Amino acid sequence: METMTVNDLVRLAVIIAGLWGFFKVVNEIIKAANDRHDREQRWDDTADTLRKERKEDVCRYDAQLSDIRRSQEDIRTEFDAKVQEIKAEQLIIVECLRAVLDGLHQQGCNGKVSEAINLLDSHIVEKAYKP
Repeated sequence: METMTVNDLVRLAVIIAGLWGFFKVVNEIIKAANDRHDREQRWDDTADTLRKERKEDVCRYDAQLSDIRRSQEDIRTEFDAKVQEIKAEQLIIVECLRAVLDGLHQQGCNGKVSEAINLLDSHIVEKAYKP
């Protein structure tokens, strides 16, 4: 059996240190690759979360916009109905005014009454033929 010399012990220590260093470097590379993968995975998860939140926000805003449009349509319908009601009342008032003026004219009131009748008649005719 051979005895181990100091050179053999140094060689063995160098080999063990080299192997340990090699495994340490490989371990650090693997750890860095895993960290990078984890970081990329977190970015992907964050991006997916942001996409989902954006989609939910868009859906919520679309629903709110739809509600606003319906409200505007309801307001427009109410407004149009009130305008039609006012126009009908104005028509009645104008017809009554014309009848009053005609009655005054028949009783012999001339001058301003005749002018008012002519002005009202011309206005009615003008409105009737304007698009």
